[in-house]
Amino acid sequence: MKRFFTCVSLLVLAVILFGCEGHVKTLYLADNKDVKTPWSFSSQTILIKSNKDVYSEIESIAAKLSLNKNSNKKHLYYLDNFFMYVSKKGDGLWEVGLKDWPDTSRSEISKKTEKIIREKLEN
Repeated sequence: MKRFFTCVSLLVLAVILFGCEGHVKTLYLADNKDVKTPWSFSSQTILIKSNKDVYSEIESIAAKLSLNKNSNKKHLYYLDNFFMYVSKKGDGLWEVGLKDWPDTSRSEISKKTEKIIREKLEN
């Protein structure tokens, strides 16, 4: 068992060090401009209307795009090599991840998803 754990750990470390992350775009949805959001090269903050139920809105966007709902993980949707998740990060702050894997370039469905999120939620 120890040998298995060591092999898996080395594999995970190799993936972290050498890539194979695909393309990730992170959208932070904030219902107040004073909410502090994490920053990275692949993230953007979108100011949204405060009365929106973000989980329901993202679920309706996933349905509109014919994304499959992951039965094991709440708020995770996928289609082929594209994944989208949403999680609440704090009071008035949500994180939406758009991930193309293993592709390193951004897919059309990722761009379309971001466009629809902005149209439905942006203030």
